[in-house]
Amino acid sequence: MFVWCFFLAMMEVEGWANEQIQHIFIDDPVSSLDDHNIFVTASTLVDLIDKHLGNRKIIIATHHVGMFSILFDWLMKGEKRDRYKQRTKARILSEMDGEVSLEDRNSDVFLYHLRVLQLLEQARQQKEVRAYHLALLRQVLESVSSFLGVGRIGYTLGRIGFEDAEQISRIVHTLAHKNVYHYESDLLVPDSLALFDDILEKLNAHFAFVTHTD
Repeated sequence: MFVWCFFLAMMEVEGWANEQIQHIFIDDPVSSLDDHNIFVTASTLVDLIDKHLGNRKIIIATHHVGMFSILFDWLMKGEKRDRYKQRTKARILSEMDGEVSLEDRNSDVFLYHLRVLQLLEQARQQKEVRAYHLALLRQVLESVSSFLGVGRIGYTLGRIGFEDAEQISRIVHTLAHKNVYHYESDLLVPDSLALFDDILEKLNAHFAFVTHTD
């Protein structure tokens, strides 16, 4: 917080960066902040962008999906989108086949649980469901359970239509924590894949999550 406040103060001092003044790089300003301060920081950044738009190029890097989502929505879809949109680029650092690139992902959603659901559905459609996808599905179930005020994914499984919810919960926990050794395939066996499909379908059907931006 001190470093961030110091930076904001220095932004008010003309010439503090000499010839580098035209490019401002802000590296993950919300590290270790709670949700309230993340929102406040995003608001401060938008004010900073608004003040220096056209005069300085501000580059913001973050691994916090919530922070990215707030800035993306305000700059690309907010009330002042006509002012910002043509001057703003939003990119996600992605890795594919060992190659790293900055991808334009305007069709993606950036709330964590929705983004995970999107990735899970993509894996299912491409028939590339792996062991770690089941672990990600368990994380979504835990997030939903927490939102509903309980600490058991069995409760959520029951809500979405599983009669044997507690048994399914134990299976999911076991499979999600299973170590995949180097001589094992990380592809799910047919029974586990069928369970993955069943949970994902029931979850989406019950809560009607919107995982697209169209």
